[in-house]
Amino acid sequence: MRVHFTNLGCKLNQAEIERLARDFAAAGHEVVGTLAEADLHVVNSCTVTSTAARSSRKAAGRGHGRGQDRLRTVLTGCWATESPEKAARLAGVDLVVPNAEKEHLLARVHAAFPEAGSTVGPIPCSPSLETHTRALVKIEDGCNMR
Repeated sequence: MRVHFTNLGCKLNQAEIERLARDFAAAGHEVVGTLAEADLHVVNSCTVTSTAARSSRKAAGRGHGRGQDRLRTVLTGCWATESPEKAARLAGVDLVVPNAEKEHLLARVHAAFPEAGSTVGPIPCSPSLETHTRALVKIEDGCNMR
């Protein structure tokens, strides 16, 4: 399965999305740089401002209605955790994974979409997700909206 990751928000979200990309690549999925190439779109949402929340909703629906019928969208992160019912009702969202379950996102995807099981060996992570020169270290979870 070809996976595209969209990250909104803080450095924590950035670190998490890079770890998720490594997890998917290690499981044999291909991390792609554009939504047009993807079979799965993982959106790591933010809710620190109303603009961030709106951007999260827009990103989640980006593949819907663009002729990408095969595209599955997974919404995770702070906005998805704060408003899970709204998140689940967004057009194009197939799965909502709250922050408390983000560590198991790959397993949740495989359970929700059995066709997503990998059939190829590990594929290196896309360099587009590794553009900075300093490593990110996750030291906290969640958002207190400040």
